[in-house]
Amino acid sequence: YKIPSDYINFSGHSIIQRRHYHVLVLSSFFHGSTSHLLKEITLLLPISIIIEQKIGAGFLLCIYFGFGMIGSLLTWIADRRFYDEIYPDGGTALADYIWSRGASGNVYGLIAFAAV
Repeated sequence: YKIPSDYINFSGHSIIQRRHYHVLVLSSFFHGSTSHLLKEITLLLPISIIIEQKIGAGFLLCIYFGFGMIGSLLTWIADRRFYDEIYPDGGTALADYIWSRGASGNVYGLIAFAAV
């Protein structure tokens, strides 16, 4: 069974135009490279162990995915603003096709959560 590429297109266009809201969660599981994945695992493991001992696994998963969705949305918004400044005649449209991938939003959200 082959998954249609439309369902794993982690771009703003996919989220807004096609209403593929699942990409806000799934983008955390796809990484640009092995080193990207290893960096995030290296950061995630120690911080998640500390947080899980304090709040439990269920709540940890909820905030992990919540931070991932927020991170994906903020990345898309930031890309739209950035490309609007560079390409005033069509930057927003260009930014809508840039993919969001990786768990950086999840990981850095957990680090911020632990710091508070």
